[in-house]
Amino acid sequence: MIGNSLVDYISIRLSITALRLIAPTSIVYLVFSFFRPEYFAIPIGVVAVPEALFYLFVYLPRRGRLQAVRLFLGFWSPVPLQKYSFIHLLHHSLQHISHHR
Repeated sequence: MIGNSLVDYISIRLSITALRLIAPTSIVYLVFSFFRPEYFAIPIGVVAVPEALFYLFVYLPRRGRLQAVRLFLGFWSPVPLQKYSFIHLLHHSLQHISHHR
């Protein structure tokens, strides 16, 4: 289980950043290897080409559309409950869970 230490937080943030950089790095690699074909390696290209295609033609267009819809439907976001209402809802929900009776 992941703890709440600073080291755990930093390692998670670094992992997320590394995963987000895979597609842009693939695109940079493919552009660089287009101009310098001697640096193109088949094993890296087998991973970089689908990653770049997915990023450019699936992820980027859908990300823009989803953000536009969220801004348009922003008034649908739930209002935070008052503390009393939250506690009441919590107790009501716990009564319907079999292992909390």
